[in-house]
Amino acid sequence: MYILGTDISKWQDDNSTPQMMDFVKAKSEGLNFSYIKISQANWLDQDYTINWNNAKLAGMPRGGYHFMDWTVPAVTQARFFFGALEKDMGELEPVLDFECRTNVPSKEKACQAAYDFVLEFERLAGIKPTIYTSPSYWKEFGSTNIWWKQFKLWIANYYVDKPSIPSPWDKWYMWQFTDRGDGIRYGAESYGLDLNYFNNIDYEFKFDHIPEPPKPPEQPEEFPFMIETTPWLLNVRTEPIIKLSTKIGTVCKGKQLVATNRDGDWYKVAAYVHKDYIKKV
Repeated sequence: MYILGTDISKWQDDNSTPQMMDFVKAKSEGLNFSYIKISQANWLDQDYTINWNNAKLAGMPRGGYHFMDWTVPAVTQARFFFGALEKDMGELEPVLDFECRTNVPSKEKACQAAYDFVLEFERLAGIKPTIYTSPSYWKEFGSTNIWWKQFKLWIANYYVDKPSIPSPWDKWYMWQFTDRGDGIRYGAESYGLDLNYFNNIDYEFKFDHIPEPPKPPEQPEEFPFMIETTPWLLNVRTEPIIKLSTKIGTVCKGKQLVATNRDGDWYKVAAYVHKDYIKKV
């Protein structure tokens, strides 16, 4: 038997009520994972941060997906998606949602955009994204090139006994088999809900927290150099520590200072300012 899960976005939330998606209820009713919409084009789903945190608090394995549309270059979208997930990648591989028909370009351009997206995301994250699509959409705008088999397939194919698998794949990782799941039963505020099976025959059902991508080592800084303050008012301190006794004053946004040294996260000017509230000029 396949393992049951869901995928959600802002459409599972009724903005007229204070409730949100109830992941505790979803788990109690038998859902084992949830994919959550993170972004589209270069904007965030309005419920992303709440859904992402609430699913984690409920112990629900999470994956993020990006709905690619045709308003912004694919590389820009990949970078935006990565930026949203960078500090918490979830427990399931991130997903490129490749299905948008609004203003869809030619097959060649659409497939090139998918290619650009997955390569850029993998370069940034060190993770191959899963590809979500439908048999008909992939036939129209995808490719049969064997190169695509390196990415796992999440197939959307409703009201059938088994999904149709588009070439070049020969198996599916996940199958979205309906968009008419009982949303209320599973903790959503929408009556309908996408339901998915995880293919635990061909893949291991093991969701571990995906580590943050490695950060390049910081290059040594050569002092002195100019910095500029970024908040409206920035506290200046006698020592590189936040205590009431170390505050000796404030400086306004845009104040330029000379950094003469660094102590951990603090730059020494005449006194000390924190690295999060300055930029190099």
